[in-house]
Amino acid sequence: MKGIVARALLAGALSAAAGASAEPLDLDAAIELARARSPELAGYRQSVAAANAGRLGAIGAFLPALSASAGYSRIPSQSFSVMGQTFSSPSENYTLGASASLPLFAGFRNVAGLAQSDASRSAAGAALDRAQQSVALVAARDFIDALKAQALLGVARTDVQRSEQQLERVQALLEVGSVPPVDVFRQRGELGADRLAELDARDALENARNTLNITLGLPVQDRRLLAPIEVESIGSQSATLPDLVDRALRTRADLRAARDDVRAAEAGRRISLAGYSPSLDLNASYNWNGADPPGGIDDLRAGDSYSVGLSLAVPLFDRLATPASVQRAAAEVVYRRAQVQSLERAIAREVAGTRLALANAAERVSLSGANLAAAEEELRLAEERYSVGAGTLLERNVAAASWSAAETHRITALYDLLFARIALAAAAAEPIASWASAAEQDGEG
Repeated sequence: MKGIVARALLAGALSAAAGASAEPLDLDAAIELARARSPELAGYRQSVAAANAGRLGAIGAFLPALSASAGYSRIPSQSFSVMGQTFSSPSENYTLGASASLPLFAGFRNVAGLAQSDASRSAAGAALDRAQQSVALVAARDFIDALKAQALLGVARTDVQRSEQQLERVQALLEVGSVPPVDVFRQRGELGADRLAELDARDALENARNTLNITLGLPVQDRRLLAPIEVESIGSQSATLPDLVDRALRTRADLRAARDDVRAAEAGRRISLAGYSPSLDLNASYNWNGADPPGGIDDLRAGDSYSVGLSLAVPLFDRLATPASVQRAAAEVVYRRAQVQSLERAIAREVAGTRLALANAAERVSLSGANLAAAEEELRLAEERYSVGAGTLLERNVAAASWSAAETHRITALYDLLFARIALAAAAAEPIASWASAAEQDGEG
């Protein structure tokens, strides 16, 4: 009965997708849908955009500030007398101006600001990468749960078919007087229980599909086919635990983001220390003033003035603002470094846990396969004994229930092994694109 999983997947998929016209959805496509439609990722993308804008501001700290101005004023009246008679006329004034300021030295505040913005932008990008992996892992989990529910529905349908066939057999044996009438009623009760189990399995599949659709951002009623994954030959992971932990510590996006946060905090501390340093700026200005709008270069020269100079500012006392800022920045550096250490330990624990889960899942697959083989043989013998009158219907039904439980355990173990393989790939920071193929490798991790 090794082929029951494939038959169950096909039967469950065809039933669930009745009337659907969409192409089958495979694991890679499901992951891409989840990533494209995730509102969580939209927020992370905006964080990246904000970090890019922050870097523009940091670059601007190196550039001169330029401004231009123009003004017009009109005094309503100005009184004067001619031959004893008072007259009034408006008074007008026009101004033009331009100024520029270039920072020459700011205690390396602008240099540290650029370093901080680069670190923040890198951290935002790394946080987005890890969020994409997290969304992909949830999508993979829900996709696998739906496939498992399809396969378990196939097991329930097989139980119903067997019970129906057994009921026909019991009725035939009753007609020839080989079994008592009570066996017919017992088998009808067994068939009813199997049909109830099939109904529960169908409900579980519907719930799994609803959960998957919500994760992928699809309409809840969407029942397109799910492309099956070959779960009979899933490989384990042959890489050693130290190698996996080392890879995760080198490449995990969340750890990169945490380390970038340390760099940003260190740059923030340098920015605070710049408050103790003097600053030197180059300033230039041009101004023009006249009663009438300038008619040309000569008019501009007649009323203009300009200046060029250096301004030096030396901090003497800022009411302890700088020392407080430096202390806060130093505390932030310590906090961020502690976060990195804590995350490194958490990652090592996660990798170890997922690798152990993978090994345990592989062992459960092996044990459940052996149990299924024994249950198949037990059921075969029980049916033969009952057919010749050497066994009871109860023995046969107990053997059928044992087979159903063994096949259910085997399917569950196979899909648990599939997800454990993907979860380990996620913990060890393997590329998302390789998850589906990695799940079918022969163990050469």
